[in-house]
Amino acid sequence: MARKKSNVKAKTTKKVAKKTQPKVVEEKQPEPEITGYTTLIFFQREPKDTNITAAAVFYNKNSGFITLDYYVAAYEHAIEMLVAGDVTIETAGNIKCISKADTPEEWIKNLVNSRDFSGNPFIAGEAEPTYEA
Repeated sequence: MARKKSNVKAKTTKKVAKKTQPKVVEEKQPEPEITGYTTLIFFQREPKDTNITAAAVFYNKNSGFITLDYYVAAYEHAIEMLVAGDVTIETAGNIKCISKADTPEEWIKNLVNSRDFSGNPFIAGEAEPTYEA
């Protein structure tokens, strides 16, 4: 049997082009690497007067050195004697000693909690991280 041809056109569907927005890929900036820490040492005068910034302690992870920068020459010797040794921290009734030679990073981070810098007459500020390119 032969097929009959019909006059009806076959249905054609038009394809609609979908517009897609290009995906925006957010590039994450790499976290800057901490290369050291800085802590300020103050001569305590509060509550009567403002504290005096006496020195700054710097620790560099790459070299492993701890250096001091004195702002008041009259306090230089006293601060040098405090910074020369280990620090002791009291936690929950226990006294912990942190060695400057063995763990200098922990030493500088814990100066703020140290019994040596508890306000007689010097106090230490929080260790601020240092970032370098």
